Parts: sequence; structure tokens; C-alpha cells
Amino acid sequence: MPVGDDQRLFEKICLEGFQAGLSWLTILNKREAFRSAFAGFDMDKVAAFGDSDIKRLLLDAGIVRHRRQDCFDHQQCQAGAGDATGIWHASELLLAV
Repeated sequence: MPVGDDQRLFEKICLEGFQAGLSWLTILNKREAFRSAFAGFDMDKVAAFGDSDIKRLLLDAGIVRHRRQDCFDHQQCQAGAGDATGIWHASELLLAV
């Protein structure tokens, strides 16, 4: 079923990025930890993440940790925060990596 809600779509895009090279089962088992770590996938909140948040994410054993991915999700949010169509800009960035 298509997703029309920006927040749910952002979650799916982020999880897809973290899934790269791993099984979906691994990612789905960590889904709640990802939601907690990424402020419920609220784009505005994640866009406001700073260096200390990225360091926190890199130390969070409950999620898949990779500096490039964590920083990238933050950049996705900054590109689309406050814009109803921003999630599409973020998905274009994801495909460009």
C-alpha cells in the first residue's frame, strides 16, 4: 500500500538506507530502536540534530551504526525540513549516494 504521510515515508527511506547490505529482518528487529534514536522519524527534529546527536547515534548499540549513514539521514532532514514535498528531495539525495 502506498505511503502518503511524509513522516512514515521518511522512516521507510531511512530504514532502506540502513538496510543496504543487511537483511530486512535485521532492520525490522531494530525498528523501535531506530524510532527512538531518530526522534520518531520527525524530520524537523532530526534536521535539528547536531554533532552531539550524531555521536550519540554512533554509540547506540540498538541501531545499525555507520557514520556516513547517520550523517546522511541528518542531511536528508535538513534538505526537506518544513517542506511538504521535502521527503522527495530527501529520497533523491538517498539515490545519489
